[in-house]
Amino acid sequence: VIKRFQEEGLDESLGDDKKLPFVWRWLVDAETNCLSLRKQIDKLHKQHKQDLKVSFVKITSLMYLLL
Repeated sequence: VIKRFQEEGLDESLGDDKKLPFVWRWLVDAETNCLSLRKQIDKLHKQHKQDLKVSFVKITSLMYLLL
């Protein structure tokens, strides 16, 4: 936390009651970022699954033609 305060240019010697709003905002921002990343990962997972289905159909069709 001290390092983050230094990076943000904030006085790390502030009392806990003054630090808490900053720390809380950082936690809320981190949670928002995690939720956003989770949505992106889910979207990519669905796309990958669909791509695999399409590839499977193409390969199966080619195999059928070769037989």
